[in-house]
Amino acid sequence: MHHTIDMNTWIQKFHFNPTTPLSNSSNLAIQYFYQKNILGETDIKLEDIWPLKEPQSIVRRQQENGSWKYPGKHSSQWSRVDYDQYETYLQISYLVEKYGFTKEHSAISKAFDFFITHQDTVGDIRGIYANQYSPNYTAAIIKLFIKAGYHNDKRIDKSLNWLIKSRQDDDGGWALAFRTRGKNLGALDEKKTIELDTAKPFSHLITGIVLRALVLHPKFHNSAKVKQACKLLLGRFFKRDVYPDRITIECWTKFSFPFLQTDILSSLDLLSGMGFSADEENIADALQWIESRQKEDGLFDMHLIRGADKDLPLWINLDICRVYKRLF
Repeated sequence: MHHTIDMNTWIQKFHFNPTTPLSNSSNLAIQYFYQKNILGETDIKLEDIWPLKEPQSIVRRQQENGSWKYPGKHSSQWSRVDYDQYETYLQISYLVEKYGFTKEHSAISKAFDFFITHQDTVGDIRGIYANQYSPNYTAAIIKLFIKAGYHNDKRIDKSLNWLIKSRQDDDGGWALAFRTRGKNLGALDEKKTIELDTAKPFSHLITGIVLRALVLHPKFHNSAKVKQACKLLLGRFFKRDVYPDRITIECWTKFSFPFLQTDILSSLDLLSGMGFSADEENIADALQWIESRQKEDGLFDMHLIRGADKDLPLWINLDICRVYKRLF
């Protein structure tokens, strides 16, 4: 099948066509998402992607209880941290975001059952931050399972409702409870769960991660509280966070895919999905920054983190194209 793109579109915003490296890629998973998300059609079926070598290598390492074993040495500093849960989150993010895995695949359903055993009575998923509340990891994990088809599951609702209840009073964003109490990462080895001080300001790092789950869920997508938090995030572009985690301005321009932290691209991805306009001041500035980083081959000169995947620049290109297609 011959695919074409109308050139009188968002592509004209760039000096060089950012879809060229995507259309030329031999990576079948990138081809699938390029054809589906950018061209609006695809010759490739998900059933063609799931048997690929890379996802099957991940699936083979899954343990009987649905988790993946953390490959490195555990830090003796934080003995209460559940490192296998963190590793499971990473592996599921690869399967869902890069290979389109859904709950129809046993690897996802087994991982869902594993994470639900770590869901606390209030709704958060406990373990990666030991006994401490983790709105960021709870949301990041829940987002993957929403994307994999669990959006109608009551246990997903339970976590999302907990997130809505766990906002800061004054601004309606999110922060880590132990940070609002002036605690450092040593709090991860405390037995007692530190309660949130809701009078403190929000963290854009945490808010940008939490929003990814909420904007994806049909029940919360149009919520006034979610839209308000999106505006908070937009107002913080290229600014320092108020808490010490990833505090520098440079953190806005360090990228990974699947998304891990809050950066310009992960933020634009969720804001464009919420219907924000390209004309809004901070969005326009961010787009200008992205366009200024483009190279002649259509790719972008970015500071990439977790760069073991040789195709990471292509995944970043793909998401830039997705963002621009939504905005223009």
